[in-house]
Amino acid sequence: MARLALALFGLALLLVLLAWFQVIPGGWRLRNLIEDPARRERRLLLDHRAERLAAFRRESTPIAPGTVLFIGSSTIERFPLSDCFPGKGLLNRGIGGESAELMLARLDESLPVERERLAAAVVYAGTIDFRKERVDAAEASRRLARLVEALRERVRADLPVLLLGPLPSNEDDDRYRGAGLLELEGAYRRLATERGLDFLPLARAPFRAADGGLEPRLAVDRWHLDAAGYRLLAELIRTEGGDVGRLLGP
Repeated sequence: MARLALALFGLALLLVLLAWFQVIPGGWRLRNLIEDPARRERRLLLDHRAERLAAFRRESTPIAPGTVLFIGSSTIERFPLSDCFPGKGLLNRGIGGESAELMLARLDESLPVERERLAAAVVYAGTIDFRKERVDAAEASRRLARLVEALRERVRADLPVLLLGPLPSNEDDDRYRGAGLLELEGAYRRLATERGLDFLPLARAPFRAADGGLEPRLAVDRWHLDAAGYRLLAELIRTEGGDVGRLLGP
């Protein structure tokens, strides 16, 4: 009887290990039972990041001259670029949940082999650093600056870059609304002026509601735009996005 119990215990342990390491189904449910929520969120981010990077590597089709790179976090990943900028050469390199430092770390994997064919870049970064990692606006801006510098080093020094200002959100934490959001936007605006970048502020109507959060009529959740919101963002990029906007215009 003892031997049978020991054998059953060994079998159960083996099944748990196989599920945990995703050899057999059930690992996701198992982790949910025992993982700390913050650790689980981090693991899901890294799993998704790995999937996106693998997808980037599989894209072997040469890009067309004049292609515009979009790089950023989930706001970029979700951007329906081909719908918003029909007929344009576009490269979406957004990965949800990424800080500016994670974007910098994977920059080489995000650029096409024919990087000299890139005509410009649109960058949305640093909001995760400010909102989740809780760095101050100055540090978020410094991280964004390092990303832009590295991008220009790898493509060309005079690459036109459009910085998108931070979108409002409907977080429970007021730090990313009101004065905090405007402080971050101001730091980005100064960075753009210092580095000769185009800048598009987004902490305003129609995206910013009267309470300082993201306008619910243009949102799918607390952080992200819906299809109508993206259409409005695309129109602002075309009309107020400087050199990059002109490349994406009709």
